[in-house]
Amino acid sequence: MASGTDTGETVAEPVAAETVPRRRWPWVALVFVLVMTVAAAAVWLVVGRPTRTPAEVAREELRVARLELINAAGAHYVGRFTGKNGQSAGLDLRVTNTGDASGTIEFEPGTTLKYLRAGGKTFVQGGREALLALGFSEEGATGSAGRQILQTSYLFEVDVVAELLPSTLGRGLDPNADNRIPVDTGPTATIDGASATGVVSGAVTTYVASNHVVRVVDPTFDVRVTRMDTVAVAQLYSNLRTTVSILDDASNLETQVVSDSGWSTPCGPRCSAVATLTSTPKPFVKVTLPGVTLPVDTIFVAYQLELTIDGTPLDRPDCSGIVEMPGAGTTTVSCAFAVGPGARIESRLTTRPILGRAAADDLVRSWDTNAKLSKDKARCPTTSTRGEPKTSC
Repeated sequence: MASGTDTGETVAEPVAAETVPRRRWPWVALVFVLVMTVAAAAVWLVVGRPTRTPAEVAREELRVARLELINAAGAHYVGRFTGKNGQSAGLDLRVTNTGDASGTIEFEPGTTLKYLRAGGKTFVQGGREALLALGFSEEGATGSAGRQILQTSYLFEVDVVAELLPSTLGRGLDPNADNRIPVDTGPTATIDGASATGVVSGAVTTYVASNHVVRVVDPTFDVRVTRMDTVAVAQLYSNLRTTVSILDDASNLETQVVSDSGWSTPCGPRCSAVATLTSTPKPFVKVTLPGVTLPVDTIFVAYQLELTIDGTPLDRPDCSGIVEMPGAGTTTVSCAFAVGPGARIESRLTTRPILGRAAADDLVRSWDTNAKLSKDKARCPTTSTRGEPKTSC
């Protein structure tokens, strides 16, 4: 056949070489690793995550509740306490985060003392039977019944308010924590209508409900606990300010006063009853420094000289009053009166050391300061169960 003749066969055109695709294996490997990691994490979340023990869960719940109590503006306690001497009594106390307090102590049904802590000083007030239960003598209980009395802060050898300070109590509810000893979960109880779980650490059982400490049982206390907010504490300070302001007449048991009395010579027709008062300090807490004599503040003494002439009481308001005298020393009081020849004169002098106006004014200033300080501390909570709430943020 001649050249160029169509034979019916198709002749293939030359094909260009294919472009070689980029290698994808590094990306495939990365995706594979990510998928496996996510899958492993999912498995760990479902079946492989370490679970906390009941004791660890209970300690965490206790820690949260403790912090809430430590940072509280105050707390209301109702229950009983037992002193180191074995005696016990009921209590119903509201204690602020600055250490002021108000409430009652009940030795037995119907035998109740009013209790007040203001500016670091403790005052009680009650009837004769309550004062006898507190340890007063028959004469002392009879003479002091119904009065405000400056008293030691210790009841049955326990400083109740110091131990019930919310921050102090809160820090002490897990004594085993420092030694990393696990807590135990105790029995549940219904407290104020809510179910509470007992958490046992050492000798302390704390009942916790909804992140609140609602009851504490230890060798000294068995008390229900209700947190007080800043409004409730401010109301307490407002309600009791007047009570604090009239504590100038409170009997002062940190001082002992004895007296001797007689008559002026000659006596008649004008006479004077003369009495010498001698005071001795009887501090609740004794502080001694070797080679140092600590100064003693002046004190105030309320006195009344009752005169009877020929069996008839003499009404003489000027024969009673308040005298300021050295805290360790003497002073003299006198009362003039007229008497007829041969009259029979009898007298009776009673004395009572009192707090005095200046000290009461100091307490009012302290009361007002603590009212503000309480708010400041509540506004600046601590995040540590070992720390104190701050006074400024």
